Amino acid sequence: MWRNVSRLLVLVLIVMLASPAQAAELVHPISLYQEGVKVEGMIRSGEAPAQVLEALDRLAEMYARLDMRNISQRIEGINAVSGELVGLKMMYASVKGPDQPVAEFRVRRLVVAFDSLAYPQSPAWLPAARSMESHLEKIIEAVAKNDAKTAKAEFGKLRSERDRIWLALQLHGNPSDLNAQAAAHKLIEGQLGMEQVAEKQGTLDALGAYKGSLGHLTAGIQVVPDEPFLPRVTMTIDPLTYMGGSILLLLFALWRWMRKKKN
Repeated sequence: MWRNVSRLLVLVLIVMLASPAQAAELVHPISLYQEGVKVEGMIRSGEAPAQVLEALDRLAEMYARLDMRNISQRIEGINAVSGELVGLKMMYASVKGPDQPVAEFRVRRLVVAFDSLAYPQSPAWLPAARSMESHLEKIIEAVAKNDAKTAKAEFGKLRSERDRIWLALQLHGNPSDLNAQAAAHKLIEGQLGMEQVAEKQGTLDALGAYKGSLGHLTAGIQVVPDEPFLPRVTMTIDPLTYMGGSILLLLFALWRWMRKKKN
């Protein structure tokens, strides 16, 4: 009997020793987002390229070890985020150094994308996407009235917001919807780039399709407001603590079993 108990105890200990180490290798989405915020702060404060490059390497490595069990990502978005990280690292590894405004813009896009993984029910991109819908509605009205000046001004605002959240949209949006949005965006940009819109009806149709596709994307987010007295908290259990607690529970269960056998 004791031989069987000993074998069981050894087996359980082996599993407990292995499992925490494997779990410790995964990165929680909130940890990834927080690291992204730190890197953004480094870039905005103009820290030395070598230090920023090291931080970007660490951020890319964390993204590669992201815990995927409770999140979903489109493969197109994963490739886009990875490409953005590589692009930023290339900027900081170059001899001439980074273009500061471009670096700040690119890291902001990454932070917005990581935010969408950390807080999928209240993503930072959602207000911007809804603002884009408002801009599209104003562009539709302006094009219908042949008001090129207003249409161009609103499109400039739309483009700025779209560029800022595009990485996040690629992570979560349906690829066919995003392709339709990209095609509509390009057509509208071309038409508004002229002195007057040449294809008025075609532009209005593209604007309507763009707005509808964007609305479909935002409607899929069921927003859960933050509790005022319950801030977001992330707990990380050290593997040794986890192992020690598990061993104590196992020994307690074994002791209870032995007492029952004696009685």
